[in-house]
Amino acid sequence: MAGKAKPTHPLMINDQSWDRAKVMDIVCERIATSSNSIVTILAAGHEGNTLPTYTTFKAWLNENDSLSAQYARAKEDQIEHMAEEVVDIADTGTNDWMAENDPDNPGYRANGEHIQRSKLRIDTRKWLMGKLKPKKYGDSTRLEHTGKMTLEQLIAGSNDGTERD
Repeated sequence: MAGKAKPTHPLMINDQSWDRAKVMDIVCERIATSSNSIVTILAAGHEGNTLPTYTTFKAWLNENDSLSAQYARAKEDQIEHMAEEVVDIADTGTNDWMAENDPDNPGYRANGEHIQRSKLRIDTRKWLMGKLKPKKYGDSTRLEHTGKMTLEQLIAGSNDGTERD
């Protein structure tokens, strides 16, 4: 009695269907431990094998609440990973200085391109962190009133129909 043929792709159940649970485990682990986009992760594949397209992956998330929740947890972890990366990028001065190739003027000079790239990497991560987790990483606005006004004055002023600056 012959058994079923093993699929040629290790992330496939058969030659036409992905093993969604395996794919999600792999993709979500990569999301949680990097600042790479889902597009980059899917395009990179896994151990020499392809991963589903972005369109397929997004369809799975829309169809399955469990997979969507797993993905959401991975994105939460990714935000924390990005916060750690911001510190590492800021603290690493590798390639911030370049040796001068001028024999008459030896020494080092600032590598402005690398410094600007590091600033862009930090700013991009901070922006994403603020958008994805605004309560923790978003810009906060604090409104303060200076001066003295009693509660009665405040109430009376709001009822007189005049506009305030």
